[in-house]
Amino acid sequence: INAGLMFFIDWKPWAWSDAFSGPGFPVDYQALLADNQICQGRNVIHLSGHITAKHRLAMIKRGKKLTNVKNYRFSVNMEVNFLATRFFQHFFAPSEAVQAIVDSFSPQISEKTVALVIRTGWDDWQQFLLPEDPDKFPLCLKGWRDAGGLPTDINVFVTSDREDVKKATLAKLKEMNFNAFALKDSATHVQTPEGLEKVQKTIAEFHLLSKCGFGLLTSSSLFGYVFNSTF
Repeated sequence: INAGLMFFIDWKPWAWSDAFSGPGFPVDYQALLADNQICQGRNVIHLSGHITAKHRLAMIKRGKKLTNVKNYRFSVNMEVNFLATRFFQHFFAPSEAVQAIVDSFSPQISEKTVALVIRTGWDDWQQFLLPEDPDKFPLCLKGWRDAGGLPTDINVFVTSDREDVKKATLAKLKEMNFNAFALKDSATHVQTPEGLEKVQKTIAEFHLLSKCGFGLLTSSSLFGYVFNSTF
């Protein structure tokens, strides 16, 4: 956007509108191609992957000098601000199907809810946790509560990229007298999506996490950081 380029999203294997209602202007690449509103040509740049600080899109140079330093140009990355809350809220606004899932859980989520995000990465290319690490999350939460750092009437929203870790954590938390719950068959991170419903649950989970008043997150995981910072 800052580079003055039009952009489109080729989200596979489903349509962008299956999960999101934003951003309010057409961005679905395949739908626009089918409607002959855009065409493939030599000026179309195809980019893929996570748009992080080193992504090609973030490194595009702006078209004019913005400083007095010789031959120095700002990259788009210098103006990308992941704390642009209003932009993200609009761009990633949930579709009707995702919103229905969010609404069904919203009564359980409040400022007294702790978001417990256990991102193992065991099924992905980057592993965040050792096999014994998930057991530490309930203990850390108990220590936080017992030290007086949390309200006495909290509840806990448990998420993980593995269903077995989620179930084991729920059982341990209930043994410690926590009121804990989870969204069944979500994934927290979709590496190899098994179906649209699971993807929609995962995106709904992201929105639900943003409504929690407290967070116990996996270190170095962007999933926990981004929802905590942008919504």
